[in-house]
Amino acid sequence: MYAILKEFFQINFIPICAILFLFVTLRLNDAYEKDVSRLFYPVLASVFVLLIIDNMDYVLSDSGNSGVLHIAVNFVGYNLRIWILVRLMEIAMRNRKVYRTNFLGDWRKVILHIPAIIAFFITVTAFFTQWIYWFDEEGTFNRGPLSYAPHVVCGIYAIIIIAYAIYIWAKKRRMAEAVILILTTVFASVATGIETIFWLRGVLVSFIALATVFYYLCIHTEYFRYDILTGAFNRTNFSTDIKKIKRKGECAVISIDLNDLKAINDNKGHLAGDEALKKTAEIIASVITDKCTLYRVGGDEFAVLAMNTEKEDVEDMIAKMRELMNETDYSFAIGYSMWYREERFNEAYERADKEMYKNKAEIKGGANKIR
Repeated sequence: MYAILKEFFQINFIPICAILFLFVTLRLNDAYEKDVSRLFYPVLASVFVLLIIDNMDYVLSDSGNSGVLHIAVNFVGYNLRIWILVRLMEIAMRNRKVYRTNFLGDWRKVILHIPAIIAFFITVTAFFTQWIYWFDEEGTFNRGPLSYAPHVVCGIYAIIIIAYAIYIWAKKRRMAEAVILILTTVFASVATGIETIFWLRGVLVSFIALATVFYYLCIHTEYFRYDILTGAFNRTNFSTDIKKIKRKGECAVISIDLNDLKAINDNKGHLAGDEALKKTAEIIASVITDKCTLYRVGGDEFAVLAMNTEKEDVEDMIAKMRELMNETDYSFAIGYSMWYREERFNEAYERADKEMYKNKAEIKGGANKIR
């Protein structure tokens, strides 16, 4: 009995602590970070179930069980590992439109789940064939000709996750998250190989539990770089990026102000005002290129920093923003200037603000668009 308890605690102590730590952290942060918490509850539950399943597998193997229960336990274990990878992919792609639609509403989302679906049906065959795995009379695990199919599927998702991590590193400036994703995927593959080759217990689930905690903490930290309402970067990040950009060269500064936000709040309520702000941010974000970064720098004020962007391209983006905004019930004033290396940022920002206020005066001289 002592030996059994010793092995149990040796295998499970770290993942149990990690699961409890993450659960407590999610509960504490859930009040003001619901969107982030909602992403991780399914992963947390999956890791907890996987921990139970793996321990059941160890007990059944040690007792020489070769029945349907042992087959079912391995079936669940295979698919849970794949599901956790799929969920990791979904968290990484949380800002992509494909993951804000109904499952069957976007064919790309369906395609991303096809490998997991195929693996599910392959592993089902274990109940009535020896194609993937089987147990002899002593309960010893034996591999069939398709035994590595789930590993191949995991490899496919690992490649997708790493590719997307490189994309968000290069294009979305989510470097810290990208590094965590790449390291998690690589070391999860290593842990799988260690378990498979050396028949060690608890390596993968321990790593998954720890990696999930680190990934949450990474996103939790990133969370405070953004404006919660609009999804744009906040003023603190704006100030930080100005210092970085100054070392890189010239850029364009665009100043944007939502018109009549106070009137919207007074006449229609603050929820209507929030919708106006979100719609404004959505339109700006849909137009700017990968070289640009959107910030919410005040109550109704937004700014865009556009690195290595020509004046003509800036004017094209502004024209497109106006066009889209004219299709809504709102309007904004907008101005821009080019920020050159030899001048201070405040000088360029003041020029952009002056242009914005000039545009606002022109709009106020006409008919306000609040319906």
